[in-house]
Amino acid sequence: MTVDGFTPAELGISIPNPTPAQLLGIAPTFTVAPNVSGMSIQASALIPELPALPAQPQRFTFVYQVAFTDDSGFTAEVLPVQLVAATHGLSSTGLIELVRQPNPYMLDGPISWLSTDTRVFQLKPGDVLPGTALAIGGSTPADASQFIKDVLAGFNAASPVNHPFDLISIDENTSRLELSEQVNGVNVYNFAVARVRYRALVVDATQVRAFFRIFQASTTSTVYEPATTYRSIAQAGTKIPLLGINAGEVVSIPCFAELRVNSASSSMTTQTDPANVQTISHGSGEEHEAYYGVWLDINQTQPQFPIMPTGDGPFGAGTMSIQQLVRNQHQCLVSELAFDPQPITPGATPASSDKLSQRNLAIVESDNPGSLASHRIPNTFDIKPTREALPKGWTPDEVMIDWGNTPAGSEATIYLPGAQADEILEMAAKMYGMTTLRRVDAHTLSCLAGGATWMPVPQGSGANFAGLLTLDLPSNVKRGQSFTIVVRQVTSSARKQAPPPPPPVGARRRARHNGNAFNEGGESRHTLGAFQITVPVSSKERLLAREERNLSVLRYIEESIPQKNRWHPVFHRYVGIIGDRVGAFGGDPSKIKPSPDGSGVNPEPTPHPKRHHPGEARIGFVGKIESLVYDRFGEFTGFVLDTEDGRRRFRGHEPELERVLSRAWSERIRVKVVSELDDEDRLEVIYLYPPPADRHR
Repeated sequence: MTVDGFTPAELGISIPNPTPAQLLGIAPTFTVAPNVSGMSIQASALIPELPALPAQPQRFTFVYQVAFTDDSGFTAEVLPVQLVAATHGLSSTGLIELVRQPNPYMLDGPISWLSTDTRVFQLKPGDVLPGTALAIGGSTPADASQFIKDVLAGFNAASPVNHPFDLISIDENTSRLELSEQVNGVNVYNFAVARVRYRALVVDATQVRAFFRIFQASTTSTVYEPATTYRSIAQAGTKIPLLGINAGEVVSIPCFAELRVNSASSSMTTQTDPANVQTISHGSGEEHEAYYGVWLDINQTQPQFPIMPTGDGPFGAGTMSIQQLVRNQHQCLVSELAFDPQPITPGATPASSDKLSQRNLAIVESDNPGSLASHRIPNTFDIKPTREALPKGWTPDEVMIDWGNTPAGSEATIYLPGAQADEILEMAAKMYGMTTLRRVDAHTLSCLAGGATWMPVPQGSGANFAGLLTLDLPSNVKRGQSFTIVVRQVTSSARKQAPPPPPPVGARRRARHNGNAFNEGGESRHTLGAFQITVPVSSKERLLAREERNLSVLRYIEESIPQKNRWHPVFHRYVGIIGDRVGAFGGDPSKIKPSPDGSGVNPEPTPHPKRHHPGEARIGFVGKIESLVYDRFGEFTGFVLDTEDGRRRFRGHEPELERVLSRAWSERIRVKVVSELDDEDRLEVIYLYPPPADRHR
């Protein structure tokens, strides 16, 4: 629940992190109609827009926990419940549904949209899955398919006590997947397993299907849209998921326990997946569990689908591997329960539906100690434009970035080549009055990474906006730390439509919006989708080999992206930053070639990076900036320094560095560039010298 336009003092807020007890007198209160027996709503946390709590109007987001002591309040098969939040004479309304009818479901964890009932893992041939005697028998796709089918058979037959499913980690740092087909010459296979729960007194749940879809990158566009992102087909007693397509482009890819049909010669509609169709016993009212799963063949090199498919196949020539179709080192996974008696309502999300389960897979590590590039965290993402036909008075969509425990001094940039930075800032000025966003260039914004950052989303139709979020951590981060950033997209719908989940955005003061009451006119605000980025701090020795392998694979993917595709400028900048990270970790990005299996890394062993203390093993060059260097896409890639010993070229991609060097070049300011002795082309520190005193006489 977000309250906008108040100063901290007006709401009685004196500290940025009040306890639940302290929130009792601060948070908006809720009334419930009809009254639900055994239901409570309790404020649990506060997220200020500006954590320093300056004496100026801002946004405050309150987080609530809804709990039930029993099921006595579930008085109908489907009970609509209206929630009204109020504070300081303002109010906002949201709706939830209490469903009594027995139906299969999956659970989320403490985060409403992040499931604990969908889990992922990777194995190599011969590795045994913990808690079982199961291992992948060979190094072929057929072996991977047979393994996951054996896992499901074993899981469904196992005792619920000490079940092996519970041994699959849900920790973001340990449950990462592998985008490279091989690691050190050995195949790596990725898998997903979902636990589905069911309670009923007398009726079994028959023909319960689970579909698993990979979204290309981190995305807020996981809303259930059966005509686009969640396409499926039912025919001849079989129902199967299809490619998710938006604006003619692949955006989500289904995965299966069975081997894929050859889409070059067969239609995807002929795919079968019997292991993921089950009947779940009623169990006389006790909870029964069933297990579903797939082989996530994201790192396989077999051609499968075109970027812009026409129909569902056969596609013939011009297809690409799934690896070539992903747009991030890590993807977003959503599992769907397709249960015909209780279909998912279009517009539902993993946060609002117990039949959509999201597993976030974005883990980007930082080094410490290290240079700026080693602390730079890039993550590609995808957001839905605000609808073009927005009703009069309604609020445009917004992106809310909750920086969580990101350390003070961190800075972020948001690159959206499909949008105009000036338009976003103009929208922010009208909507908020105050914004922490700053313009970097025509398509890039920056902000301090603290508290919560709100960004309006421009209107558009067709394809989503592809973007790159880059976080620069301060130099004092320590090994062992881990930071979490959550990105949400907030949108509007009409209250008379299917009930949305509890709205995260509510009361607003009119004075802050120039008299526009955006939450009037039947508008209901709710979360469209969300994703999470986890940033563990490690060391160069642990990060270098993986980052080199990632760079090799990402360069291979970049070669397959058409220049006119919405992802091309984003991915080009993304790969450039990954290259800088390789250099910062002690590698040589210039020697890493594109490869689907990471083998493009220099075959000669890379020596372990040397640790340097300040002032040791570094070299300095003094001179003037001769020129700035740009690639064929207009991206800043470095600069040339004119010294007494000749010209030297240095690498760099940061917009801030470009601005500093432009000034030094235009004013002919002397600079000193310091680099590591074993990597002289990579800038570590730059000093600007003041002009001579007689210059101003």
